[in-house]
Amino acid sequence: MLGAALGYMRLMQNTKLSPEEIEKMQWRKFKEILAYAYDQVPFYREKFQKVWITPDDIQSRKDIAKIPVTTKEELRKAGNKIFATGYAKNNCKSSRTSGAKGLPFTSYFDTQAWHLLKYASKLRARRLCLLKFGSKVVNIECENKQTIKKLNNRPWYQDKVLKLRYLTVFDDIKQHINFYTDFKPDALYGLTSYFLQLGHYIHRNSIKWNQPKIIFTSGEMLDVHTKNKLQNYFGSQVYDIYGSTELKEVAWECPKHEGYHINEDLYLVEFINKDKSADDGEIVVTSLVNHAMPLIRYDTGDRGKALEKRCSCGLPFALMGPSQGRAVDYFILPDKPPVSPYALTMTIEQIQGILQYQIIQHTTVDIEVKIRPLDSCSEQMKQDIRRELKKLLGESIKIHITPYPQIPREKSGKYQVVKSEVKM
Repeated sequence: MLGAALGYMRLMQNTKLSPEEIEKMQWRKFKEILAYAYDQVPFYREKFQKVWITPDDIQSRKDIAKIPVTTKEELRKAGNKIFATGYAKNNCKSSRTSGAKGLPFTSYFDTQAWHLLKYASKLRARRLCLLKFGSKVVNIECENKQTIKKLNNRPWYQDKVLKLRYLTVFDDIKQHINFYTDFKPDALYGLTSYFLQLGHYIHRNSIKWNQPKIIFTSGEMLDVHTKNKLQNYFGSQVYDIYGSTELKEVAWECPKHEGYHINEDLYLVEFINKDKSADDGEIVVTSLVNHAMPLIRYDTGDRGKALEKRCSCGLPFALMGPSQGRAVDYFILPDKPPVSPYALTMTIEQIQGILQYQIIQHTTVDIEVKIRPLDSCSEQMKQDIRRELKKLLGESIKIHITPYPQIPREKSGKYQVVKSEVKM
């Protein structure tokens, strides 16, 4: 873990730079990874040659648009061409995700990038969120029990940094509460839906326990309403983190909660707005440090926006606005603009008596709403849901409502509140 420790110290030094110095560092790293990918990675060399450009054609930030965006599907089809010279599956660190459509994808990292992205950058964010060295932290993962057992088999000296323990979302919530009672964590890290489930169970059963000081949410959309609900449940500070399995943590909230600080010394983030009437755009990210499998202008499938203001905390990193959901999960309607997941969740959550829900768009005119009611799914509740959704989506939309005792998670372990099966 020496590499991670050295990486952490370098990253902490960057917090003392000015925004202008960070911008210069980012541009230098971007030019370096661009040249490296062109020289060393067959996939990118072919991609550049198809549009008749070389890294020398990229002389300013305005020129970045000349570089084609890279999609997960392209990388999946490219096979071993995604690796730089000297790298292969057997000499890289890897992360695997099922993806938004259930299609598995594995990303690969060189050792130095792994130390920076998997450990050092996360530790920097946690420390800047006032988490002390040696704090007890529980990560709730979407992994099976065997993997969790391996993760918990940590060398003793790693506890000097953070006393990390791991649980799986697939365990019974009662087992988790028993563990928290014994371990007394200072912070919890996991999916938004997990904390809603945990908070409701504790609140409904009047369970007394040592509440963690901090909740870190990641992996699912966190809107203002949900954040307030979590803060009421736990009485804890809630910090949201934006990232992905293939990139790791791209941006995060600090104690000021004025936006998400982009790790600009590790990534270059763009917001591509094809629809000029929208105030957000598609999030496209370049990883500046991964040399095993570079990601150049990688389409995350998410949406968000750049914030012009600087955070009052004084950090030199630019801010981005909350991701309003994956682009694939905007609802496409026959005679209206695309509707964001945020608008859908706000509509449903004003209706009383709903404990858990999921909204699925099967076609442009067919919507399914799965409901886990607090008590029972009455006809009045169904009428309220249909009325409010039709106000948002249009009178011609067919809305099918089905009550569930427990809404199942995805195979990935995540719980997707808003899903669309309609391609944009």
